[in-house]
Amino acid sequence: AARYGFEPPLHLNGSVGGRNILLEDDDDRAREAVPQAREGLRRLLEADLVVAAGLSLASRLDKALLSRLGGKRGGRWLVVNHDAQQVRRACEELRRRLPGCSVQAAELPFDEWVAAGFPGLNLAGDQAA
Repeated sequence: AARYGFEPPLHLNGSVGGRNILLEDDDDRAREAVPQAREGLRRLLEADLVVAAGLSLASRLDKALLSRLGGKRGGRWLVVNHDAQQVRRACEELRRRLPGCSVQAAELPFDEWVAAGFPGLNLAGDQAA
């Protein structure tokens, strides 16, 4: 991420460093106690562009996240997922729940999306077609 001028990603379910990871069975309120999750949510709410890799919106934690993002207005979401059904469902749900945001899909595995030069994402800052 730093190579392209982006900040390193934050794992919204906690720290990726092996501690404070929330699981599907954990209480939704547990997310509030994890500093990395609070910072990640703040960044999502303020972001002009969100790349969501592997987002399916199938889990309870994903749905709780969408509820927390309900106040987000404006910005662009790019959903990268190799599964056609998951990417379609995630984009439809994001459009429904975040009507002020633009939502695009990149139906590719993440590594192929990177190797293809990040289709759908314009690194120069212009709106993608």
